[in-house]
Amino acid sequence: NHTVLSASATKISYEGYTLESWNTKSDGSGTKYAVGDVITVKSSTTLYAQWKATGDGNQGNHLETEDHIIFLYGYPDKSVQVENNITRAEAASIFYRLLSSTTHANKTQPVANKFSDMNGTEWYAQAVNYMASINMVSGYQDGTFHPDAPITRAEFATIASRFDKLDYSGSSKFSDVAEDHWGVAAINSAAIKGWITGYEDGTFRPENNITRAETACLVNKMLNRAIDGDALDKVVNPYIDIDKSHWAYKHVIEASIEHDYTRDSSNVEKWTLN
Repeated sequence: NHTVLSASATKISYEGYTLESWNTKSDGSGTKYAVGDVITVKSSTTLYAQWKATGDGNQGNHLETEDHIIFLYGYPDKSVQVENNITRAEAASIFYRLLSSTTHANKTQPVANKFSDMNGTEWYAQAVNYMASINMVSGYQDGTFHPDAPITRAEFATIASRFDKLDYSGSSKFSDVAEDHWGVAAINSAAIKGWITGYEDGTFRPENNITRAETACLVNKMLNRAIDGDALDKVVNPYIDIDKSHWAYKHVIEASIEHDYTRDSSNVEKWTLN
């Protein structure tokens, strides 16, 4: 007989989540075991950790969903460089900008520096440290954050999923995301919600670095933000290196221009233009 261990006893952790139970299937559809259960093991058995977000699981309480503020900024030369990667610091800053001022009224109050490879004076320091303080981003076991390192598609999807309840059932949605992949629950949840899509070959490529275009697309879908066709034809493109032929043009414009809007009877966003 064997006793089912706690997360701390197994020395595993998932920042922003607590261990809810163990299961014989990674998607939670198998036999469920609670910490402390005694089970009889007759052959090799694998148990998968089932995680629960430590927050309230309601992105509306965390993120600004009503005011459509800018969360993607271009560069001084008026480029946006959509195919470039974003860094871990930039990812933290995007979500920091979008935090609801109601729920996070104290977000501008100085937060102690939490990482050994930051000195607290960097342009992104407040964003990174505040996001870490609410368990939405995490560093590495050696105490570093690696702010200038690119962030992968799996890592970004995981951060995004921390703002909402995990909606995960069935087998992995993508052929290259194994059922024991550390981010499988978050990736599948984001896919079920329509925040992310894979490629035509059925892969997600979780270890690829996420681009600025992909970031704009994912965040817009999270927040139900989408510029309407009439506005897209009338708005002035602020960038010199992207036009309407690019697949992410509408997402980039939505993310880059603060705007008022209404919604029609089908809940479709309609920009209010002067």
